[in-house]
Amino acid sequence: MLRRENELRLSPETLAEFSRCGKGDGRVGVIEALQRRVATEFCLQEHVGLAAMRCADQLLPDDPEVTEISLYRKYNRCRDGDLHIGDRLPDAALHLTNGEPTTVLALLKEHTPLVVFASSYT
Repeated sequence: MLRRENELRLSPETLAEFSRCGKGDGRVGVIEALQRRVATEFCLQEHVGLAAMRCADQLLPDDPEVTEISLYRKYNRCRDGDLHIGDRLPDAALHLTNGEPTTVLALLKEHTPLVVFASSYT
């Protein structure tokens, strides 16, 4: 599936779609449609195929081909942060699920203990 995803991602048609989207969030939609197509081609339910492609690097962490062509691994910019156990918590801007802006330290004043779930979909 990753080979097919990679083939389609590098095809002239997909590259032209990327160009039409510019650098904005439209590229995410192009990739998602491409991955849905691949899942369908492999006769998988979409959610199963999407999960397999998006988690391939975790399912096969020592496979060099997966590392090379897995979209989520190839363009992953994650890195270990600078915080260590016992460090003072830095403040950071957040948005609540209702969109209201706040900060980590403001939430700590209101709620202890505090659990923050954060992610990025780009």
